[in-house]
Amino acid sequence: MPTVVAAPRASSAAALLRQAQRTASAEGRPLLVPYLTDAVAQVLPADLAGARLLQAFDCWHESEAGSPEEYVATLPRKRRQALNRRVRDFVRAGLTAGVEPLREHIDVFARLVTNTSAKYGLASRPQAMAEHLRHIAAVYGDDAVLFVATDDRGEIVGAVLGLLHADELYLRMTGFDYAATDGSSTYLVLAYHQPLAYRRERPHRRVHHGTGLLYTKLLHGARPRPLWTLLLGARTEGVDFAGINGLRAAELLEGLPAEMVDLAGGTLPV
Repeated sequence: MPTVVAAPRASSAAALLRQAQRTASAEGRPLLVPYLTDAVAQVLPADLAGARLLQAFDCWHESEAGSPEEYVATLPRKRRQALNRRVRDFVRAGLTAGVEPLREHIDVFARLVTNTSAKYGLASRPQAMAEHLRHIAAVYGDDAVLFVATDDRGEIVGAVLGLLHADELYLRMTGFDYAATDGSSTYLVLAYHQPLAYRRERPHRRVHHGTGLLYTKLLHGARPRPLWTLLLGARTEGVDFAGINGLRAAELLEGLPAEMVDLAGGTLPV
């Protein structure tokens, strides 16, 4: 098993990948390394960095604003007005945003997540989801929080799971009672406004929104970063990685406005 002494995260990962390449070459078996972040890719030696395939665009909210109000104030007028209208929709629906420890609301959140999964055709059982969430709460402790929407009875009708690691906040599962939140812009408030508000309590440098739903994430201020699959120990002579990655980028960005395509395309190596 490759090991490496303590070092900055990106360079440490690069050292591990170099060792993995040697192992793969010695055994004569190619190795695929998925979910390689762009930060790691940029510090790889040239002979490793070239053999990578674009997997997805990973979205991060990297605003330095210390609050939702500060962030909204930096936006162009039309976007600022649109976001403010959606926040007013949330308030008019009689909902209140807040932050709660995951460990105190596991069963409620499990039901909401199961409800959302069912909406998108995914099978999930509340009991199994609750058990999974208990494991997360046990590992992360106070670093596992829920950004919640409560109704006028104080019941949680929507929530987004946030996991703090070092100086980054990772947003993971979402769950909603759609009868209570429909038309209220709850997802926008919980996934984009509340994490910024949470900086007052728990400072963090950026928020991870993950892959998929690029239009929604970029519209609300997230920035795309390439996510790669690295090929180690494979014969790649003559492979046009730039051409392949260009085609993959076009597939991922199809249908997006030109400014979003330019934003994402500008993150790719030339």
